Amino acid sequence: MSKGQICALLVALAGVMAVGFLSSGDSTLANPVTGLIGSILAVVGWGSEAVLCAWGMRDNAVSNDTALQIRETTSAIAYALIALPLFGAWKFTAHAIPHLPTAVILLAALAGTASYLCYYKSIEVIGAARAMALNISYSAWAIIFGFVLQDAKPNVATIILCLLILVGTILAASDWNELLRAGNR
Repeated sequence: MSKGQICALLVALAGVMAVGFLSSGDSTLANPVTGLIGSILAVVGWGSEAVLCAWGMRDNAVSNDTALQIRETTSAIAYALIALPLFGAWKFTAHAIPHLPTAVILLAALAGTASYLCYYKSIEVIGAARAMALNISYSAWAIIFGFVLQDAKPNVATIILCLLILVGTILAASDWNELLRAGNR
């Protein structure tokens, strides 16, 4: 990534953080240090996932579909064998399955699967750093979908931040010379 792309990424990240701060409302932070540690662990895990995927898909030995299947299967096994038993949540899970809200969650999971397929394809095609830059645009899309699907009216600051995130992610993931050539056609 060029210096300009890195700056655009930092602008988009600042927009994501600002949207998160604005959406927190009047809530107080019980333990900000724990929150920051959790955030750092999530960033390291997310970044590692993208880099490992790009490495695994580098010479077409593994397709993006297969890479996603490996990731999701590993995740499901880890949840089933570690997370659910650790929190004693198997009974709750078994009870929740036959209810209508679970069907809604299933639909959300299918949308998430489509999203992940696109994300893994972008890692394969444009690389981990640029794909991750595009992936953070979910904050802006959440605002847009909230408005379209739930009639959640964003305030002016949120709209500006949403545009900042979208422009920043596009500039971070794009070849600026190609964008300028396309604009001059």
